[in-house]
Amino acid sequence: MCFRKSLIALSAKRNTCDEIVATPQGERTKESRIVVKLIYADTSVWNCLHDQKVDPLELFSVLARRDVLLVLGFNVVYEFAKLFFPGYELKVRRGRDLFEYLKLNLDLKIPVVKENVSLLKDEALDASGQRSFDFCFANRSDCEALVREVNNLCEAHVSPGRDEFILKRKALVESSRASARNHFKNRPDVEERLAALDEAELPEFLITEYATRQGELIILGHLVNIFSGSTPADLLRAAKDLSSSSKYRFARALARGSLYLNWRCAKFGSIRDDLYDDMFHVVNAAYSDVFATTDTDQANLARHAIEATQVISCDGNKPISDQLMSEL
Repeated sequence: MCFRKSLIALSAKRNTCDEIVATPQGERTKESRIVVKLIYADTSVWNCLHDQKVDPLELFSVLARRDVLLVLGFNVVYEFAKLFFPGYELKVRRGRDLFEYLKLNLDLKIPVVKENVSLLKDEALDASGQRSFDFCFANRSDCEALVREVNNLCEAHVSPGRDEFILKRKALVESSRASARNHFKNRPDVEERLAALDEAELPEFLITEYATRQGELIILGHLVNIFSGSTPADLLRAAKDLSSSSKYRFARALARGSLYLNWRCAKFGSIRDDLYDDMFHVVNAAYSDVFATTDTDQANLARHAIEATQVISCDGNKPISDQLMSEL
């Protein structure tokens, strides 16, 4: 579904351009000339690649020999841009260095995954039959806009739009945390039931809970924010269609991730402040074959949220590129 359009990437063996048809697990056909495995690296991995001075072109070439492609999520840009936000003045130099490194990777034309809102919107329009969803990567104009913004951020110039985005994102994270706390406020029986679950029971719990109306309601809550002009009936139908089909991997990951965080909150009484922020990374990788992180909590979240994606938990003190290659 999502990757049938062609990507153009350098061939590491011949140093020329070849056509690459990348398709997700379960949808690869004999028509594909080259099947590419997509790796979504979270912010911690990009930090390590920079700190370990991994040459982008060399890594790109080594991965290409194994038909593997590194992809970039907009969330990485958000995380790096926070270094320029008021209160982080001492980290400006770090931010510039990281964006210089990202620029080297963008110069190689690595694919950029669409932002989460766009992915859910595209899935919903596909489910309702209004517009076919056949590509999960940002289009050319969005990628060019991202490159221009990264060039500005290399000089520590944060656009007003990005500044506003950071503020909205912070508010969204806090809203998600408050929602989780309030979720159990008047439902002590639900909190008690979740707290009694051991982690070994989570896979079955997530399957059964997602199949109930709970999964549908989680998706509905997000659709309301995107399609503010739609009728409740249309939104409910879209939520049902999304939750009932396994092909809508983003919506499925979004609901499963939320259910997992609800369990964490009930089990441990609270959730690490940035784990909600981490979820934006995890669900953005729903259409990738591999999700790589150095964060144990984020790796656990990913294993429960994105079913069809391999999760690689890396050690940030060891060569990241070697670890990625050994797991592929």
